[in-house]
Amino acid sequence: MLNNEADTEKYFRLDHKNPGHKDFVVINWCLGNVCNYSCTYCPEQLHRGDHKFPPLQTVLNFVDKTLQHYSGRKLYFEFTGGEVTLWKDLLPLARELKKRQCKIGIISNGSRSIDFYARLIEDIDHICLSFHPESSDEEHFLSVVKLCSEKIRTHANFMMLPEAFEQALAVSMRVIEIPNISIALQPLVEELSGPIWSYTPSQLKVMNMQGQALVRHIKHTRSFEYFRGAMQVTYTSGRQKTLTPQWFISAGQNNWQGWDCYAGLEQIVVDLDGYIYRGWCKAGGSLGKIDDSNLELPSNPIRCPKNNCHCNLDIMTSKIKPEPNLDSPHPPS
Repeated sequence: MLNNEADTEKYFRLDHKNPGHKDFVVINWCLGNVCNYSCTYCPEQLHRGDHKFPPLQTVLNFVDKTLQHYSGRKLYFEFTGGEVTLWKDLLPLARELKKRQCKIGIISNGSRSIDFYARLIEDIDHICLSFHPESSDEEHFLSVVKLCSEKIRTHANFMMLPEAFEQALAVSMRVIEIPNISIALQPLVEELSGPIWSYTPSQLKVMNMQGQALVRHIKHTRSFEYFRGAMQVTYTSGRQKTLTPQWFISAGQNNWQGWDCYAGLEQIVVDLDGYIYRGWCKAGGSLGKIDDSNLELPSNPIRCPKNNCHCNLDIMTSKIKPEPNLDSPHPPS
């Protein structure tokens, strides 16, 4: 149920609120685990530094494979880590992807210099800046958000550590004064895939109501293209409702086990070792490695075997509840 709606009104589809988002294939790539932060809520494997960044040519070879497989689709590469801005080849990679007419985004903690971000935003399309209350410099973070928002689509994620909740919330209130941004108060889950952390009822209410309390105050003076966003549920009655990935997580409504999921068609992910999966849930197992000569990427959706969809990217993927007694996934549409 959603918002205590009656059991009789179930939804059977989860689609992109923006229909154009289905035209994009998102390749979310964890390039390495070198990081200058070591947040207590972040699994050690994402910041211990034992997976260095791959060679630039290896990355470009896989880029060309995806361009061939998803021919006719638009590709959006989103790079994460670790802290990808520490990779010496990030700027050259961005230039090469731009030449291939790919869209590019990164997830960063915003800690590099203003000068670095000024150069980076010349060749990328989107940046997600994550505020980490244990490590982030508030004034520098605000300066980076402002700089990036003047040139490219800029999103700010606030990692809502329960004991630093008010601090992160206060910074988010300052960020919404910057025009042309989007924000999310991100509930933390244990080891990135377990249960949600322990929050007070008032903290959960703030996160559940963030759209009304925060997002509606953001001012937009220009528009930028974006590639993923809110999702729309469709009920059997035909009624529709728009919800955010953060809402599904904080409300405990992130279970689509047994549904047909379009991960693999609308997105793929690459882990620290170069293994490819449909999503960070790793449903269906590995598809191979980026340097496999006989790599075959998916052409059909998958029947979800998981009871918890914990990753925002995985949630922002089309899902259809199958008809009774239908054994195989729906064909792509």
